[in-house]
Amino acid sequence: MRIRSEELMRQSEEKYHTIFEESFDVLYITSPAGKIVDMNKKGISIFGYNTKEELFRLDLATNIYANPKDRQRILTMVNSQGSAEYEVDVKKKNGEIMNTRCSLVAVRDSSGEISSYRGILRDITKDKQTEEALHKSEKDLKEAQRIGRLGSWDWDIATDTITWSDEYYRIFGLDSTQRPPGYEEHLKLYTPESAARLDAAVKKSMQTGEGYQLDLEWVYVDGTSHWIVANGETKRDDKGQIVGFQGTAHDITGRKRADATLKILNAELTKSIAEKDKFFSIIAHDLRSPFQGFIGLTEKMSEDISSFSADELVTLTHVMSQSAQNLYNLLQNLLEWSQFKKGSMSFTPQLLSLSKIVSKCIGQINQRMIQKGITTINEVPGNQEVFVDERMLNSILGNLHSNAIKFTPRNGTVTISSKKTEDQMIEISIKDTGIGIPKSMIEKLFEPLEKTGRKGTDGELSTGLGLLLCKEFVEKNKGKIWVKSEEGRGSTFYFTLASSKQ
Repeated sequence: MRIRSEELMRQSEEKYHTIFEESFDVLYITSPAGKIVDMNKKGISIFGYNTKEELFRLDLATNIYANPKDRQRILTMVNSQGSAEYEVDVKKKNGEIMNTRCSLVAVRDSSGEISSYRGILRDITKDKQTEEALHKSEKDLKEAQRIGRLGSWDWDIATDTITWSDEYYRIFGLDSTQRPPGYEEHLKLYTPESAARLDAAVKKSMQTGEGYQLDLEWVYVDGTSHWIVANGETKRDDKGQIVGFQGTAHDITGRKRADATLKILNAELTKSIAEKDKFFSIIAHDLRSPFQGFIGLTEKMSEDISSFSADELVTLTHVMSQSAQNLYNLLQNLLEWSQFKKGSMSFTPQLLSLSKIVSKCIGQINQRMIQKGITTINEVPGNQEVFVDERMLNSILGNLHSNAIKFTPRNGTVTISSKKTEDQMIEISIKDTGIGIPKSMIEKLFEPLEKTGRKGTDGELSTGLGLLLCKEFVEKNKGKIWVKSEEGRGSTFYFTLASSKQ
């Protein structure tokens, strides 16, 4: 019986020895003081030693643990609990650091005292490196998404659960601690037009299985409009059934705003070029033509003035006077327009008596009214004031009044009146009994790209520049200008100005 027991014990020890030595993990035994008592072949190999005897002289705290303080930390856990699992960095014979995951058990003798510690150690350095690489990759991805303003999302149709990346929350200005909204709630983030397009694209994708890409607009938490490029792809299960969507959202608000700014700049550039072309056209043609007529008249008079009768001389001087006045008005408009466009014209709005300015304007072209037999009536209330730059108001009234005289036949009437509007602006109107304006021309009157000049009822010069100048000056003073007219029944030009400093 004793021999049988000894045999069984020997077999058990051999089995234990085999398991101990051939284990895939490092198995080791230490004394209570921390000296290595035994370690299997895996341990000797992985730590880079040649024999067990080399290990037996080593102390765990100083020779094995990368941080000597780890020894006491681990013993405290094991002694209080009887065993512990932990991760610890250890060092090989060559000084290389190895990441390990360990299990340690305290073995006690019959008196309850700890006689040894038995542990299992596994090299997880590669696992750690993989984990760190994965963590770095995720961090880099998040950083790339943050820099690129690119968010990702995943939608499970069955549960109506949408998962958002951190950047997706940031794009929409939402709290990442809150659960993402469901599909219908998500649609409400967008403007009605964008929500309708997204919903239609999703429904089409569910039918066809094809993805979509859309520019969508939504209102940010601060009330401003933002834009994204939304990409979506269907997700299918093993049976090929569509079970959800996944995709990305790229914030393109900056690009959209840049595009809008570029459009404005292009429009302004186009307008500027058109105005420059009009300016040169007036100089090259409209200014040259009257000068040629003026020169022709003076040459004719200088050659043989004695041959002209008194009536002929009166007629010629009248024509010359009118030509000179037209040229002066044109030059004045050209000068004011060029100064305004260069920004060199001063702008000093102040409260002015509108009736006094209108009376002054009428007086300046009184001679021309007498020549054509036209009466101008000032119906502006004497106590009415406007907040405007005086020089600009003189130019506006001068041009509109001059045009009314120009396009009104002899013995006609021009009426200048004003009234206060509901929005506390002053509306001024210049009404004539002239030839009116063709409907096709009305919409083009204030556009620099259009040529709207035509001769007056007495052949007076007209370039359309005066109306452009009126529009610029009215808008500079925060007003607006428009016209109502019917061919053969006269025209009424309206413009508004502030009644007080706003």
